Amino acid sequence: MTTLTNATFQITGWDENPVEESTIVSHKLTKAHVTCKFAGDIEGEGVADYLMVYPTDDKASFVGIQQIKGTVRGNKGSVTLEVFGTFENGIAKAEWSVAEDSGTDELAGISGKGGYESKSDGTADATFNYNL
Repeated sequence: MTTLTNATFQITGWDENPVEESTIVSHKLTKAHVTCKFAGDIEGEGVADYLMVYPTDDKASFVGIQQIKGTVRGNKGSVTLEVFGTFENGIAKAEWSVAEDSGTDELAGISGKGGYESKSDGTADATFNYNL
């Protein structure tokens, strides 16, 4: 049975640095290490590492891995998510899916997908449809 969850998260840390200059493309490439705190149906701490490409200064595409440790609807453990998204006009939008066999403890065997959309205040609304 698929369970729908809703949560918010607050960015608590953002460390973004340029990747070595590319001789292949002229777009800016960066790596970002991001920490956040989840509330709602997902409670806990998150850590993400993203690779980002900026075709313009105010627009980016990114891929990454998000790890969450805490609870999902009361089930305690950790899970790793594969993330694909965009950033434009100050808003980040992303889709995520559970990395296979990444759930631990009471989240062992979890599968699912969802995503998020950020707001200008550093928070984001997230959804997660999962099977456990």
